[in-house]
Amino acid sequence: IVPVQSDLKGTEFKKFVGIKSVSYDEVLDLHLALKKERIWNLLQKKEKNLVKPRKA
Repeated sequence: IVPVQSDLKGTEFKKFVGIKSVSYDEVLDLHLALKKERIWNLLQKKEKNLVKPRKA
Protein backbone atom coordinates (compact mmCIF):
# COMPACT_ATOMS: atom_id res chain seq x y z
CA ILE A 1 0.00 0.00 0.00
CA VAL A 2 1.41 3.35 -1.03
CA PRO A 3 -0.03 6.64 0.19
CA VAL A 4 -1.13 8.84 -2.68
CA GLN A 5 -1.96 12.54 -2.71
CA SER A 6 -4.65 13.41 -5.21
CA ASP A 7 -7.55 15.76 -5.72
CA LEU A 8 -9.63 12.80 -6.93
CA LYS A 9 -12.33 11.37 -4.70
CA GLY A 10 -11.89 7.81 -3.46
CA THR A 11 -14.32 6.33 -5.98
CA GLU A 12 -12.73 8.29 -8.83
CA PHE A 13 -9.27 7.10 -7.82
CA LYS A 14 -10.40 3.45 -7.64
CA LYS A 15 -11.96 3.74 -11.09
CA PHE A 16 -8.77 5.38 -12.47
CA VAL A 17 -6.47 2.73 -10.99
CA GLY A 18 -8.88 -0.10 -11.77
CA ILE A 19 -8.99 -1.77 -8.36
CA LYS A 20 -11.91 -3.31 -6.54
CA SER A 21 -13.15 -2.41 -3.09
CA VAL A 22 -11.90 -4.34 -0.08
CA SER A 23 -14.60 -5.67 2.22
CA TYR A 24 -14.46 -5.67 6.00
CA ASP A 25 -14.44 -9.48 5.90
CA GLU A 26 -11.28 -9.46 3.77
CA VAL A 27 -9.60 -7.07 6.20
CA LEU A 28 -10.58 -9.26 9.17
CA ASP A 29 -9.36 -12.40 7.37
CA LEU A 30 -6.01 -10.72 6.73
CA HIS A 31 -5.82 -9.59 10.36
CA LEU A 32 -6.42 -13.15 11.59
CA ALA A 33 -3.90 -14.58 9.12
CA LEU A 34 -1.27 -12.09 10.28
CA LYS A 35 -1.89 -13.06 13.90
CA LYS A 36 -1.08 -16.68 13.03
CA GLU A 37 1.81 -16.19 10.64
CA ARG A 38 4.37 -13.62 9.53
CA ILE A 39 3.59 -11.60 6.42
CA TRP A 40 6.68 -12.86 4.57
CA ASN A 41 5.52 -16.47 4.97
CA LEU A 42 2.08 -15.56 3.63
CA LEU A 43 3.64 -13.78 0.64
CA GLN A 44 5.89 -16.77 -0.11
CA LYS A 45 2.88 -19.12 -0.03
CA LYS A 46 0.98 -16.87 -2.44
CA GLU A 47 4.03 -16.66 -4.73
CA LYS A 48 4.33 -20.47 -4.78
CA ASN A 49 0.64 -20.74 -5.70
CA LEU A 50 1.12 -18.31 -8.59
CA VAL A 51 4.00 -20.28 -10.13
CA LYS A 52 2.70 -23.06 -12.36
CA PRO A 53 4.83 -26.18 -12.75
CA ARG A 54 6.10 -26.86 -16.27
CA LYS A 55 4.97 -29.94 -18.09
CA ALA A 56 7.76 -32.08 -19.52
